[in-house]
Amino acid sequence: MIEYCRSTKDPVIIEEKINTLSLESPHYKVGKEIFFNRIDAIEACVANNVEFPTFTVWPESLTMSEPPESFLDLCKLQAKRIRNKFKRVRIWYSGGYDSHTMLKAFFDAGLDVDEICIWRRFPAVVDNFTNIEVDYIDTLQDIQDFCKENNSTATIKVLDVMPHHYRFYSKNDKLFEHNIKNQSLYQPFTTQNHGVLECYPELIDNETVNIHGGGDPIQVDEEGFVFIDIGFNYTFGAPNMLYFFCNPDMPEIMFKFAYVKQKRKNGKLPDNNIVKKELGYSALNQQLGQKWANGLNNEVSDTGAGMILSRKTALFMNNAFFTFSGRRSIVRYKKFYKKYNKNRKKFLKDVLVYRSHIGAVSEKHFFKKANTLIGTDNTVVANTNQSVQYKKEKI
Repeated sequence: MIEYCRSTKDPVIIEEKINTLSLESPHYKVGKEIFFNRIDAIEACVANNVEFPTFTVWPESLTMSEPPESFLDLCKLQAKRIRNKFKRVRIWYSGGYDSHTMLKAFFDAGLDVDEICIWRRFPAVVDNFTNIEVDYIDTLQDIQDFCKENNSTATIKVLDVMPHHYRFYSKNDKLFEHNIKNQSLYQPFTTQNHGVLECYPELIDNETVNIHGGGDPIQVDEEGFVFIDIGFNYTFGAPNMLYFFCNPDMPEIMFKFAYVKQKRKNGKLPDNNIVKKELGYSALNQQLGQKWANGLNNEVSDTGAGMILSRKTALFMNNAFFTFSGRRSIVRYKKFYKKYNKNRKKFLKDVLVYRSHIGAVSEKHFFKKANTLIGTDNTVVANTNQSVQYKKEKI
């Protein structure tokens, strides 16, 4: 069943992190203070004369041998654990490699989810072109067919971030800056999960876990890997969010990914999509599998400053030009960028806000290149020097 949602109400601001399900969440830290968005963490650095915020994904640094299971079998095991632990499961879905692979893991494990949420953004006018990856390449029909093929009874919700939502955030500087804290800095109008849930606060409850892919890309060397904050689309502040591929309760998934990527580093094509194909990731359809949204980034000159626009962002900005309120939002973005570029240069790539924040890297996790040890209780011991281990379960 597909349900189209177009809220007529103003967003409800979520100031504090909602984590009623007690999930481990990636976060920044300055001194003893924890932050779930990059901008507030940077402001705390400036106020406290701290060089750079720390970024944490897992509560401790781990060392692990390459898991013997296949990547897809580990994903099925993760799906089982999530389904058993939470009363309601909501997948945030685009149809690309990450979201489709995690949804497919539930279906391949003989499980279902409760909701599949897809969101569209309309900065100024509602049309059938701006959200081309949803409306133009049959994503909505394809996901209905995919659910039917797998006997899924999940409700597919299409959540529209409407022009009046964008007008609300453009009312004043405080609301605008609140909105920009929870999205990619260099991609105007790309409202992420936090903003969508502010527009649809009725979706927030104490029973539903929100599932996001997360964790990609990672930086890999001969010793191990680190996470980069941009790999989570700056969604840390979203309520009750669990990152499927890098949840600390299931580190084997990310270690498997990292081992394969490390092997690929010696080749000519260490591209993440190549690694994903090798591991068995799949997309809903061919167009989404080609990563349409990020396939071409053009540098657009703007009075001397370079602004990197993906085709997706260019479409959002084109939509915004159709109304006065949309153009006002563009002006607000430009004013914010100019001010931020002037005042926070050291935190920005190439000293330009348009090129986004310098990526924050997490704690490091290490490869253990040795034969896997089997314990007497039929567990695979990840590291004989620490207590990280997981039970071998039938998948």
